[in-house]
Amino acid sequence: MAQFLEQQVEPDAIMKFFPFFYGYIALLMGTIGKIMSAPGQSVCIGVVIGPVQIASGYSNTLISILYFFATTLGGFSLPYTGKYIQKYGQRKSISFISVMLGIACYIFANVHTWWSLFIGFYLLRFIGQGAIMAVSVTQVNYWWVTLRGKVMGYASAGLSAFLTGFAPLLVNIYVGEYGWRATYELLGNISFFVMLPLGFLFFREPPEYYGLLPDGKKNNALIEKPNRRTINEMDKEMENLLVNKNEYQISNNQEIIQEDIQDLGKQNKKKRFSIVIEQTNEEVHWDVKDMLKTWAFWTSCVSLFVASLTSTAYFFYMNRIFKENGIPDSTVNYVYTFIAIISVIIPLSAGQLMDKVEPHNMYKVSLLGSFLAQLTIIFINKDSFFLVYFSTFCEGICFGIAIIVGNTIFANYFGRKNLSQIQTIAACVEIFGSATGPVPYSIIKDIFDDFTYAFIFGQILCLLAIYLSHVKGGKPVNPKQAQVDIDQEQQLSSINLDK
Repeated sequence: MAQFLEQQVEPDAIMKFFPFFYGYIALLMGTIGKIMSAPGQSVCIGVVIGPVQIASGYSNTLISILYFFATTLGGFSLPYTGKYIQKYGQRKSISFISVMLGIACYIFANVHTWWSLFIGFYLLRFIGQGAIMAVSVTQVNYWWVTLRGKVMGYASAGLSAFLTGFAPLLVNIYVGEYGWRATYELLGNISFFVMLPLGFLFFREPPEYYGLLPDGKKNNALIEKPNRRTINEMDKEMENLLVNKNEYQISNNQEIIQEDIQDLGKQNKKKRFSIVIEQTNEEVHWDVKDMLKTWAFWTSCVSLFVASLTSTAYFFYMNRIFKENGIPDSTVNYVYTFIAIISVIIPLSAGQLMDKVEPHNMYKVSLLGSFLAQLTIIFINKDSFFLVYFSTFCEGICFGIAIIVGNTIFANYFGRKNLSQIQTIAACVEIFGSATGPVPYSIIKDIFDDFTYAFIFGQILCLLAIYLSHVKGGKPVNPKQAQVDIDQEQQLSSINLDK
């Protein structure tokens, strides 16, 4: 990973301009990046689906099928993207992704055939909902560790407020005034002329790359460990290597190529950086192949998938169920306002708890909220206004907590070293869940001609995910770190015996 191997050592000029910890800028930029995923989110695409259907003349069924397969394909493309994000770093990645998102918006604004509509959907979901979201979440996670839950709560609250409130409203107004094609061209321009320069100027690699520590901790001195060379010793070793270059050439009667010296210097930097990470962080950094062998990873993915699936299905059919059961439009409008408020409050509250409570336990609360929402919505009728608000409140709990946990649990459990790859896998799971969500519900509805059994299906999924998280969830123990701890205990025991 480039940012964990080649250390810059000092903050650059832009970072020095700010008189406070740069993690706050990383938090702000990560939040803006998440907000810029709006063109690929369902809340914006849903506003223009109607005009797209009218303009194209395609049936709702065909558009839904294209959207489902484009979203699924976009989700499965994300893990490959993570490797490139990790290879080229945050600044280059966000710059490239911002350009590609702008191009994707322009392509979607100029679709005229079913296959071009499929490509437009795919690019928006892959780049918008997936890639730019993953790199933005990673940006925040890199700079915050012990306070990660709290700051991610702020970021998620801002994202929820924008996506559930401002974005649909603004897109709807602009579509009414100028049409859906001009609207997505405008969103493309925002990506080109707002997100691109902001990302290039202010996105940064992990703080260790600049000689800093996460959470604004002071790096006054390194903690020396037995049998470890200090950084000063390695610097001196490098200086001796350069000073004795000519002597080495004479004594060995051969040339030392300058590139060889530079390669040795790079190797020294790699060693130097790895020791800084090891001595100043309490994290355990996992390899992806080791992570894939843990129950913690798979139970987290199942919880994320079920929460995404049931939430998407709930919001997808909520308005229809309310109207079919005689809930007036005025109440439905109040419900959307209520959801917008809840989607801000819940992430802020959950963020405060994330730093104190095990993430898999937070997932259980999220899934319990979804279970209650899926249970109560089937009993709603024109006289049950309490159930309307209670059901949407429970779904708001699920949605708000799931956002926080999905953005933090993998960094908390598996560290930051391979976070770009890990976070894109998580984004893949989330996108696949949201793409799958309405499908089984609609199939069950068609079979039984009733949504009751569809939401019972959702309740069963929630209970199974809660049980799996309870039995197999929890922070995993890295076998490599466990072996290091055993070796250290044995060394301490031998020292005590010698005494």
